[in-house]
Amino acid sequence: MMKVLIISLDKKESAQLEANINRLAKKPESVDLVYSLDEAGKYLDKEDSPDLIFNLCKDQILDFLKFFQKNQIQSALVFIADNDKHINSTFLFNTLNFISGKASIEDVKFCFDKHATYFKEMSDLSYKNDIRELMKFMSNREKEFKKRFMVKIGNVIRSVNVEDIAYFFSQERINYLVKYNGKKFPIDNTLDEVEEMVDPDKFFRANRQFIINIDAIAEIHPYFKGRVKLNLNPQQEGDLIISAEKSRSFKDWLDE
Repeated sequence: MMKVLIISLDKKESAQLEANINRLAKKPESVDLVYSLDEAGKYLDKEDSPDLIFNLCKDQILDFLKFFQKNQIQSALVFIADNDKHINSTFLFNTLNFISGKASIEDVKFCFDKHATYFKEMSDLSYKNDIRELMKFMSNREKEFKKRFMVKIGNVIRSVNVEDIAYFFSQERINYLVKYNGKKFPIDNTLDEVEEMVDPDKFFRANRQFIINIDAIAEIHPYFKGRVKLNLNPQQEGDLIISAEKSRSFKDWLDE
């Protein structure tokens, strides 16, 4: 089953692109649309990775490049931008095609034909991901990890030992750490920064909203479409879902 995602900053152009996709003789089984990079991040956390992502960037292609730099996506990518100023940078990722201007039906057909030829074997993509994980592991071997985080309580600044932290999470653009006693404190670091600071043997980036300590996992439940649902101790706010794509590395992490 082929799954397509369109990330668009222009609803009119996305409607035209979707219409061109639906005109193909061999259509994908599903075409989903999101209208911002924030929506795209949430979608990719909760859903299985699509086979092909069309990025209608307009003149904001640099924002898209930063997004894919932060989020390691295995999907094949097509960039559609107002000009070809940053074309070379797009091919640092799993880029299938770059289109300057609007995508014609011929452009769309070319992308699907090329995908069928070059991206059919997902094992190749999985192999590339394994290499990335190995490189990350090797770099972590020599790394010293953070022992304490500074938090502010009113006018008082305190130090929280990393071993007392159950998890980190993000909510409404504010990042928090949560101790095992249930107390939470805002922190100045982003979760991307925290992920680089803490020991990956103890902490796992479950999704864009959570970094969890292995000792804080209370329950693990199978979820829809190969995903995993976690309950933490202390209880987290809202559902914590690990995508099907990430569930393999999560299980490997638990089994180390």
